[in-house]
Amino acid sequence: QGTRAEIAKEGVNKATAMFAHLIKRTGFEQKQHQMDGVKWCVQNELFLKRGGLIADEMGLGKTIQMLGVIFGNFTPHTLIVVPLALLDQ
Repeated sequence: QGTRAEIAKEGVNKATAMFAHLIKRTGFEQKQHQMDGVKWCVQNELFLKRGGLIADEMGLGKTIQMLGVIFGNFTPHTLIVVPLALLDQ
């Protein structure tokens, strides 16, 4: 067992390890800013009990980061906001 903070820290470590595994399996290059983004989002979910928003330049890997967060820290309720044009894809 452990304290709530220890359990949350373990969850963050697990999520970032799972993200690294996902990156390796897909053949993408692992980038530190993406690892940091996944870690930040999962920390917000586990420590602060709130989500986060990543809004950086196009092409920096927000989609793969969010997949990493969902894959590494699955919760039954996840809100995904996308432009209307993407709904047909």
